[in-house]
Amino acid sequence: MHKPFLEYIQNWKNIALSKGLHWEFKLNEQGVSEFGWNLTTILDGIAPPAHYLRDLGGDAGGIAIMNEEQLGGGKLLSKTALEKHWQELIKACTAEHLFYKRNSTIHISNGVIRPLRLLGTYCTYLSINPWELTPEIIDKVASIALKIQSSSRLSDNIIGLVKNLFDRNHLTVNTPIYSSLLSQIVNKKNSRRSNYTKSKVELLDDLLQRKSQSK
Repeated sequence: MHKPFLEYIQNWKNIALSKGLHWEFKLNEQGVSEFGWNLTTILDGIAPPAHYLRDLGGDAGGIAIMNEEQLGGGKLLSKTALEKHWQELIKACTAEHLFYKRNSTIHISNGVIRPLRLLGTYCTYLSINPWELTPEIIDKVASIALKIQSSSRLSDNIIGLVKNLFDRNHLTVNTPIYSSLLSQIVNKKNSRRSNYTKSKVELLDDLLQRKSQSK
């Protein structure tokens, strides 16, 4: 296991406990708790609306896309609790935003918890630990996010977490991965753009090359 990851989790676990929060809360088979953390109450907010951290299960939209793309290896995926390390990371990051960054509850829910749950969904079903993330994994999950939410906000939040959470805290063995990820994104955009400027002969040649490589 990756030491910086363990230290990050333990640090924010200790802070959460010192603030009177229960770190462990019982989850049902789908990874949802009856109680969890009431983020609005913790930040002395006024409800409604009230925002909670109590769903540590797979993201429904992510599961649907993964099933469409048959990423379950022939197995139909259903909502279950995320792998334990992903649960711990979501709680730790939520605690950081509650007690240090002091972000709004809606930002924590939509900009932190949701994208981490989507990352955790993909990685849980493919048995990938949080410290094993790579630019390719992030790129794939960001593309799934675009299919869920075409506005790109969810996808952008996932990429933002790479820089502001994983790289800043050295949580992965591949840190830094943000710069490599940006290179991939730029290359993809340039590749799509170049199709408009290539001649018909060049495009046909590209197609023939891809076909020969696939044989």
